[in-house]
Amino acid sequence: MRRLFRRAHSIINSDNIWNHFFWGIYLYIMYKLWIFIPIDGFSAELSALILFLLMLAGVLFGLYLRRRSETESGGFLDSCVGMGIYSVMVYKDYYSGIISALMLTFLLLSLTYAVLIFMMKNRGRRLHNISDSVKRRHIILTRLRKTATAMVTIFGISMAVLIFNISYNSVVHGGIMAAKTIDASSVTEDSEEAAAWEQFSLKNNIEKIAKIGRKELWDELSLDDKLEVLRNIAYSEVYNLGLYSPVNLVLSYENYYKYGSYDRENNRVILNIDHVRDDEPGIILDTLLHEMYHIYEYELTDLFNEVSGRYKRLKPFRSCESYMKEMQNYEHGGSGDAEQYMRYYTQDMEEDSRFYAEYMSDIYLAEINRYYRQ
Repeated sequence: MRRLFRRAHSIINSDNIWNHFFWGIYLYIMYKLWIFIPIDGFSAELSALILFLLMLAGVLFGLYLRRRSETESGGFLDSCVGMGIYSVMVYKDYYSGIISALMLTFLLLSLTYAVLIFMMKNRGRRLHNISDSVKRRHIILTRLRKTATAMVTIFGISMAVLIFNISYNSVVHGGIMAAKTIDASSVTEDSEEAAAWEQFSLKNNIEKIAKIGRKELWDELSLDDKLEVLRNIAYSEVYNLGLYSPVNLVLSYENYYKYGSYDRENNRVILNIDHVRDDEPGIILDTLLHEMYHIYEYELTDLFNEVSGRYKRLKPFRSCESYMKEMQNYEHGGSGDAEQYMRYYTQDMEEDSRFYAEYMSDIYLAEINRYYRQ
């Protein structure tokens, strides 16, 4: 029994086991908290199980390869292998560029290392009393293990870079993908920038947004290109509505049951990433216009609170008192309850946003049709 224990201890370093399973459990929890999304067509529970099994496989395989190694980074990188494979599965449509670049780098570095390791002269200890064929087999197996270990390490580093990029967008920008901030706060009637701001009017910006009016052209766009078109539409709406606050447009799974939402606290317009990727362009346009009008409603109530009493009777302000009441106890309508949804649907803020989105969608599509007829 004592000999068996010594044999097991010599095969896998106990510190290495703790290192691997610590990083595996820690990274699994962090991934679930920050950037986990289900695999397309799978439930969240089954997707979480697949993530767990991939990470477990990466940890066990890494343990085997590094069984006599004491590197502190091994557990982290081997955990990133399974986590990275899952990330490629679910984020491939959103980060295709960086995934392709990382895979190409991994293949080139791995191939280079394999060539170098197999071209090395054997400088290890001499093996006595065994045949040349056994020696060659031992050398080949040793070099294969070193190559496999190096490949796992390189792949783990590549996947760590991918996961960091996804996490950065999720934590810093609040979504899987984010457009450059749309900021009109420096523009005033007297500033030189006011004239330059005219370029973002619908008429002057039509070339950059026209593809949303042609389904065959829209479907050919990458997700990045679609986001850029939507960003230009948001710019046109900032100009059209006279918005002041900087607007952050992000694609996310944050509200997976909604097409879009407006986060007032962080001034984000959040569009469901599957909605933008898969749905009809006219519906996506309507969603964005709807959410942009919510920004207008908030800014209008801010102004309403600043003006004196006699100006509060002006027509643009007539809905502001109703808006403010709804803002204090806003119905989000996302629980699946029919009564709650009707309370959400019949709020003045929602009715006005729907009316505006329908009205402006017709104007956008008319301008786009005029543009293509030229």
